[in-house]
Amino acid sequence: MENSKDANMTIDRRKFIFRTTQAVAGTVLATSAISSIASDPAPVVDDAGDASPVVDNSDPSFVMNSMTPNVCGTCQYWGAQRRVSEDGKSVSIDSLGWCNNRKSPNFRKTTGPQTGPMKVWEQWAALTQE
Repeated sequence: MENSKDANMTIDRRKFIFRTTQAVAGTVLATSAISSIASDPAPVVDDAGDASPVVDNSDPSFVMNSMTPNVCGTCQYWGAQRRVSEDGKSVSIDSLGWCNNRKSPNFRKTTGPQTGPMKVWEQWAALTQE
């Protein structure tokens, strides 16, 4: 009798492992399919019959004046994805930033580019280069 009980337990364990594996594999496949569909732009067919991806030329970054003092977006110690325009008059910021200034009350905190005014602000070195 104990032998049949062990056999049933083994079968139940195998069913559980098999069904769990199926569920995990299905979830992984569905997630990868959804992410690939969401990341690929839909092809557009032009008059010549050529398919090309849709290109969105809008820039989602935040743009601010490079001479704005006492805010995180122009501070030397602020870590974020940002770039200076070719003429040096503006800064394009693509994300929130991390304050690395030990003297700042926002040290090791995530801040936006317009956080301020900051008394311990130092101008970003990339803005002073001529």
